[in-house]
Amino acid sequence: MKLAIISTYPPKRCGIGIYTKNLVESLLKNGIEVEVFSFAGYSYKEEYVKPILRKNNIVSYFKALSYIKKQRFDRLLIQYEYKFYSILYFPIFLLMLMLIGKNVNLTMHTIPSYNEVVKQSLYKIMNTSVLIFTNNVIFHT
Repeated sequence: MKLAIISTYPPKRCGIGIYTKNLVESLLKNGIEVEVFSFAGYSYKEEYVKPILRKNNIVSYFKALSYIKKQRFDRLLIQYEYKFYSILYFPIFLLMLMLIGKNVNLTMHTIPSYNEVVKQSLYKIMNTSVLIFTNNVIFHT
């Protein structure tokens, strides 16, 4: 099996990154081929970590999409924290993954609070797109 994971990853200080690192190490020990698509701007030691994404750069999302399409991954897992991904570009990215036939599994780590009217509308749109454009959503809070 060939698995793509989109997530933060150490050295970025983040619990989700550590969670992903532990998951990847376990998967590799069990013979599963894994590549991690993480955020640019960090020096990653592991060659299976691809520093492609930039939160507010749509080109980076299309680069990741292109690479995922070419590599023919069996599954795609996204470790989702709403602060890490663009409110505008991430739903487009999910839609494009769906259109190229990818099976997208998403772990939602935090559900944003709706304390302002504008944020409330934006995050409702974002959360709706997550539910529509993914195959499975896991809530892990």
